[in-house]
Amino acid sequence: MRFIPACLSCLLLTAHFLRWGSFLGILACLSLPPLALLVRRRWTLRVLQGFLILGSLLWIWIAFRIAGERAALEAPYFRMALILGAVAAFTAWSAWFLQGAELLRAKRT
Repeated sequence: MRFIPACLSCLLLTAHFLRWGSFLGILACLSLPPLALLVRRRWTLRVLQGFLILGSLLWIWIAFRIAGERAALEAPYFRMALILGAVAAFTAWSAWFLQGAELLRAKRT
């Protein structure tokens, strides 16, 4: 259950990388969640968490870049900033939510 938000966040990042044609980004997004599920080691969760944090920072950077472009054109950007901020917050939350999965694994062993 704790991997579902991480998988959704990775799918959102996959859509972003697909739009920009980044094959390595797509490969990382699609391979990290199954890797964390199949290889039951702490480092796999840490790698996935780090990737999600970087993804959250990517969403924030994209929001600032698009907001700057829209402000220069005097176009509205508040709704876009709100949506991308929510996506960034969800991605960061899903990385934090994986911390509980690590604690559950530690209790089992």
